[in-house]
Amino acid sequence: MKYIKPILCILLICGLAWFCISRDWTGEFNALKLVGLKSTLALCSVYLIYIFTQAKILQFSLRTKGLDLALEECFSLQVLTLYFNTFIPVSGLGARAVYLKKKHGFDWSNFTSVLITLYALEIYVFSILGVVSLLLLGEIPGRSVFMVIFLTFILGWPVYLVLSRLINLPKLIPIKKLDIVFDGLNFSARNENMRKLLYWTLAQGVVYVLFVYFTIAQLSSSSIIGSTFVASLTDFSFFFKVLPASLGTFDASLVFGLKLINVPSESHYSILLLSRIISLGVVFLFGSVYAFKFFRRTRGEVLNG
Repeated sequence: MKYIKPILCILLICGLAWFCISRDWTGEFNALKLVGLKSTLALCSVYLIYIFTQAKILQFSLRTKGLDLALEECFSLQVLTLYFNTFIPVSGLGARAVYLKKKHGFDWSNFTSVLITLYALEIYVFSILGVVSLLLLGEIPGRSVFMVIFLTFILGWPVYLVLSRLINLPKLIPIKKLDIVFDGLNFSARNENMRKLLYWTLAQGVVYVLFVYFTIAQLSSSSIIGSTFVASLTDFSFFFKVLPASLGTFDASLVFGLKLINVPSESHYSILLLSRIISLGVVFLFGSVYAFKFFRRTRGEVLNG
């Protein structure tokens, strides 16, 4: 069982390498030359705002557990999370957990509980966006399947919350580690920080939809509704981090989504490349700066005893 993930990673890497080497990318790179500097900077700005919304989400999620960090610290943490995830899957979250534990005494159970809350909220919001986009898009291949998937996520959490009020689930399922999961899923709308967390998760969804829409618009034509569906689809790929930077899962979901909303096939991979260049470019630029500051400060603390 322990060898399945490494073998899967090797197979995916070999498959992606073969695909990249065997394909002629001349057309895609020629298309990217048509994207002007102003458009590139505008896309970078939108993606930076997207990271900013994630930083606000992190800030309010930590406040629900009594830890109040400055926005700048949350922004740097979010950038570093994305930066480290680019090299090793989930390593950014691990680094964040270690940092919060050592710097602020934020224990692992609270960190995991917060993480589950964030994931649950994000899935919930993007599932709603997915259902709305499907209702407005009309008929697309596999529409009913996607509708069932999105509705399952939308209805699953409220059903759990109702059941948790009627039944003591942690007592019913006495597994110690499951207590953290139950705690993370117990979202309370009465909590002011939780409400703000929900609002910023909605804002994150809107900004990500705009990023997808403007990226597609540089190289093809698309509607905001179609972009909303693609955004919902690609967001789910971020939860399957088999390779660094969700390599493979994000790319497949983006191309698949573009195909479903009838974006011309000759634009699929140029849109994918543009999306990757913008997102990785922003993360590498800011991540390198924050990583340098982080390691310099850490080295100073070690030397000073």
